[in-house]
Amino acid sequence: MKKTAIPILDPNDVLSGRVSGRVPRHDLHLHTDFTDGRSTLRDYVERAIELGLEHIGFPEHCNLSTAWLPRFAPAVDEERRRIAGRVHVHWGIEAKGMDKQGTLAAKPEMIEAAEYIFGAFHSSQTKTPFPKLGKDEAIEMEFQVISGLIERRSCHAVAHPGGLCTKYHGSFDDALFDRLAEAASRNDVALELNPGYGADVGKQLATCRKYGTRVVLGSNAHAVDELGLVVRAFEDLRPASGE
Repeated sequence: MKKTAIPILDPNDVLSGRVSGRVPRHDLHLHTDFTDGRSTLRDYVERAIELGLEHIGFPEHCNLSTAWLPRFAPAVDEERRRIAGRVHVHWGIEAKGMDKQGTLAAKPEMIEAAEYIFGAFHSSQTKTPFPKLGKDEAIEMEFQVISGLIERRSCHAVAHPGGLCTKYHGSFDDALFDRLAEAASRNDVALELNPGYGADVGKQLATCRKYGTRVVLGSNAHAVDELGLVVRAFEDLRPASGE
């Protein structure tokens, strides 16, 4: 896996104030109308500047037939020139794990071009739709696919780990998240802290701190009004953290 320039954090820096004296003002999981988002790239950039965000990122959804790259990368470059560093803009891909071996649903040219890669669990590995699986089967399936991404080092970070189980089945097993955090630390793969599916990001951060698992911050925003949700989630936790 090639190196990436996106800010990947020591978990101790999320609430400690050691980064700019506050919660890092990053949101590295945004989707535009180039894929399934409802807001434009420029909408996000302008709102990020208004919110005082420092880094934003667009890991657009991709699969084996994706064709948005020739239009999207130049659009990002145009925005970078226009705003002249007022916010750092990154782009990448969010690709689902296709199996338990860490195979990404992404064409080689997408993997090569992307500035960063989010691997994700997005769908059932069987003919039964994920929401209709039994909870135990769903949890084990998500755990196995994410484990494959981590062990193969297919991505820089795992997007919303445990998120689909939380969304469709109410929760993800804490003990299995613990195992994912340990494996991610061992393989130098980051875990995304993302409140978008209702995850307890404070608990997830504590687990990542336990193993020294590096993290990235993202909101899984599909519209500009969701930009920065992850920053606000951790700002809400700071008074109770005692740090």
